[in-house]
Amino acid sequence: MARLQDRLNVARLGATRLGDYRPTQHVLINGTVVSAAGAAFGRVEQSCTIEERTGDVPSVARFTLTNVTSPPPEGARAYIALGSVDNLIFGGQIITRTQDQTSVAQRPSFTVTAEGNHRLLSRRLVFGRYQSRTADYIIKDLVATYSSGFTTTHVQGNMASIDEIEFTNERLPRAIQRVCERVGAKWYLDPRDDIHAFTGEEAGVSPAATLSATGKHWGWSHDRDLSQVRTFVSVKGAGCTLNDQTLAGTDLLLTSDNARLVGCQTIVAGRYYYEVRSTTGSAPFAIYIGNTPPRIGLQEVLYGQEEINLVAFATSLTLCNSVAAVEGGDGVHEYSLTDTRLGADGAMNRARAELAIFGAVEERGRFQTRDPSATAGRQVIANVASMTKVTSMLARITKSTVSGFEESTRPWNTNRTHLFPKRAIEYSTQQLRDVYEVLADFERGGR
Repeated sequence: MARLQDRLNVARLGATRLGDYRPTQHVLINGTVVSAAGAAFGRVEQSCTIEERTGDVPSVARFTLTNVTSPPPEGARAYIALGSVDNLIFGGQIITRTQDQTSVAQRPSFTVTAEGNHRLLSRRLVFGRYQSRTADYIIKDLVATYSSGFTTTHVQGNMASIDEIEFTNERLPRAIQRVCERVGAKWYLDPRDDIHAFTGEEAGVSPAATLSATGKHWGWSHDRDLSQVRTFVSVKGAGCTLNDQTLAGTDLLLTSDNARLVGCQTIVAGRYYYEVRSTTGSAPFAIYIGNTPPRIGLQEVLYGQEEINLVAFATSLTLCNSVAAVEGGDGVHEYSLTDTRLGADGAMNRARAELAIFGAVEERGRFQTRDPSATAGRQVIANVASMTKVTSMLARITKSTVSGFEESTRPWNTNRTHLFPKRAIEYSTQQLRDVYEVLADFERGGR
């Protein structure tokens, strides 16, 4: 018989503490447990699957109900538990349902799709600015201000401080995601509508899952991908407008308001980048610029109301040299992005973060396991003895698809093997999103 799962962790050596869970599924709709005993919602089939995600991409559950006398309404709260109704592994809202019926006399079946409660978390748009606040303070304040019914009990304290971050009509999950990206944190919404945000491995969970030569996993496939490597990153940040036409050669720009440019070292005006000597000067809206000799000042005429933005650069000579040693040339792979909400410090931090995340070959892969602790957001370590496989790799689970549950209504037979549901795991050293996830953002944003 497979290990049982106790109420604090996975049972060790056949022993359990504080009672145990049998690895059976329980589906609840609006608080009613779905069963075969004449419930209005009928019986849930074993085809139930859960796709666990982290960040602003909601988890998704799909299951089929048969022998239905009253179909579940769209918008109903749906929960899936493992072993016991209080051990929730999914919580969300029914978004779509598909009715199938082979004959008039037959009761219809319904295929249900439920999303994690990101949709309820997104009911109000975020608008505001935070300055010199820690990431955990910002997340807690955002949730308290722009949501109801959600908690922040598991938001890690004492996160890094953010100099400035601004939100303009953004969905709350996207706002939380941006805060986490600024400090290298991860987050997810649990089935009880509590937000978890953390750096590294989340406090209070089991140690990171290890893929070893004797580990309880199978079907392991691992990729190394150089296509996303970046060795030089530029971030275009906040800006202001030029008051009047300015001739080429001058080193003084008079602007409408340069408060967001204070402290920057480089600006972009027209087609060219310029070194900034001062953003204060004798006039409150003056910017003094220069270029590396022999040419000083503007290289072209700028006209009134033209946009001037700060720019931050991050590069690594060591990384460039290591890439050049493999592929030749100077090893420079440029990447540029724009976020006009970022001040000088924020743009520099974003540039360095991009370089840290994408400044190496991406390690990604997939495997299957029945370990119930292999959930999205957990770290995973590849530690395989064979030289033909990967060693010393630390990544994070980006997606966990759960399927193959034991039926809660099936008689429990101690003479046969009972297994935890299968988990198809995807992991990566980088947090990449595919085109389908981007399109899903647009779809959710239009609802």
